[in-house]
Amino acid sequence: MSLRYSELLQQRVISVLQERQCLQTTIFMQDGVTPLIGRQDKALLSANFSDNHIISRHFRMTLPDLQASIIRHVAEIPCELLCAAIEKAIMRFQYVIDVNGAHIEQIL
Repeated sequence: MSLRYSELLQQRVISVLQERQCLQTTIFMQDGVTPLIGRQDKALLSANFSDNHIISRHFRMTLPDLQASIIRHVAEIPCELLCAAIEKAIMRFQYVIDVNGAHIEQIL
């Protein structure tokens, strides 16, 4: 599991963030991961993200620590963008209702 997870992180996450030149500003949130990740995985994450850019039960930064930063960044989002996001979400929810909860990936 650990080797496969490390390969996934390196090939699908880290390399893409490097290509887009946003690795240093990205906060990596490890949600729903198994309780035990290997030392290799932790080392890979630590080597590519600073500890204060990783949210995981295996690192010191936790979501409550980021609350002020999240509030500040959300406050900077233009109102028009927030309104558009809400409108799109409502449309998606309506589509889910229309298809009785079936898959909706074709509209994403």
